[in-house]
Amino acid sequence: MVSGRLMLLLALSVSLEVSIQGQDFHFSQFNNTPLALNPGLTGDFVGDIRAMTNYKNQWRSFDPSFRTISGSVDTKFDLSSQSIMGAGLFYYNDKSGNIDFGLSYVGLSGAYGVKMSKEIYFSGGLQLAYGQRSAKIENLRWDSQYNGFFYDGSLPTNETIGSNQTSFFDASAGVVVNVSGKKSMYGQFGLAVFHINQPNQTLLADQKDPLFRKYVMHGEWNLFIENFDFVPQFYVAKQGGSIEATAGAWFQYVSGLDSRHTNANTSSTFKLGCFYRYGDAIIPAAQMEWKRRVGVGVSYDINVSSLNLGTQYRGGVEISLYYKTKFTNNKRKV
Repeated sequence: MVSGRLMLLLALSVSLEVSIQGQDFHFSQFNNTPLALNPGLTGDFVGDIRAMTNYKNQWRSFDPSFRTISGSVDTKFDLSSQSIMGAGLFYYNDKSGNIDFGLSYVGLSGAYGVKMSKEIYFSGGLQLAYGQRSAKIENLRWDSQYNGFFYDGSLPTNETIGSNQTSFFDASAGVVVNVSGKKSMYGQFGLAVFHINQPNQTLLADQKDPLFRKYVMHGEWNLFIENFDFVPQFYVAKQGGSIEATAGAWFQYVSGLDSRHTNANTSSTFKLGCFYRYGDAIIPAAQMEWKRRVGVGVSYDINVSSLNLGTQYRGGVEISLYYKTKFTNNKRKV
């Protein structure tokens, strides 16, 4: 039987992460993790293939820190002049604490998009994933391993513990609406539900620890003024009793030619932004994109929560890298 002390140690080892992340990983650059943001965004880009990766190192003032990495590849296929199908693969891995308490995912993502009118494009997506919750239980220290003078890892723990890992299947879905106004305006709004089936992720025998459903709402609005763009964005997620709300804006400079309706997208951009995650962090960010093909972004979480006495305002750095390519010179059909 699993002892209450093991359950307590596991809870303490991840309590900081759960209080911030609500049992799930998160990224400050949510705009650069489209498949983690909404399955309906699969294939929603200008080009033929998109590859993206993100790395986040959070709470570096704690040793060890919390590390999150993601990777995805997606593409799209024209079904008609009014509709497309998107398909992709994704991978996420999150590790925290000295027991590497982690959550890993690998899965498939698909979406169908249709042009409802000249101004409105609608897409819906579905994701199916294989997940694994894991921890290095052997890194825990027990009172029975104290020999009266110091800790001795060779002494028995006298504990009956569960497995170091557990696996499960997961399903998520989402919808996205893109709205084109005048030439100087463009907006996007999305809703998604992750972990629809609430899989059991416990490491403890005969226990249940469901991965709660995560409800996500996100949006952005692009205002184009000659060579400059102003792009306010927001992200809200609710999972269990945890709510994460982030809002901010990008100021972007555009150099070169660009079109949202043809493949003549050869502009390069540089943008600066600042976001606020409610009750947690101020997030300055910068991003560069070369000829709508290669992009790199960096952001930093400045911790302003009640934990800043221990963190000294140090949250964590996040780096994103992506590449988009085209194989055709035809006009974009959707």
